[in-house]
Amino acid sequence: MSGADRTIWQMAEHRIGLDIGGGARVLGGTGDVAEWVVTRARFTIKFHPGPDGGRGKSLSLTVTMPHGCNLKDMTPQERLIGEKYLRLWGILKDDNDEGDVLE
Repeated sequence: MSGADRTIWQMAEHRIGLDIGGGARVLGGTGDVAEWVVTRARFTIKFHPGPDGGRGKSLSLTVTMPHGCNLKDMTPQERLIGEKYLRLWGILKDDNDEGDVLE
């Protein structure tokens, strides 16, 4: 969210009790089996309106487990923006794997 104090990972931990960096286990749980497994996430990037006015555009990225992403279905400009943010968030692997995400 714009102006948020927390990262998306901290928000996920707060909202659904997942320690994403620790293997997606429920906080305070015991054992090696994750009680929650996130299989799909949608991120929406919202842009400010351009100099000509009007409404700002938005770009929705969908990431699915284990290696899915909708970047391949986007225009080259949308793909460039989507890849930028997925890399920034640590979700996209590298330059050679367009649309593939981390396990």
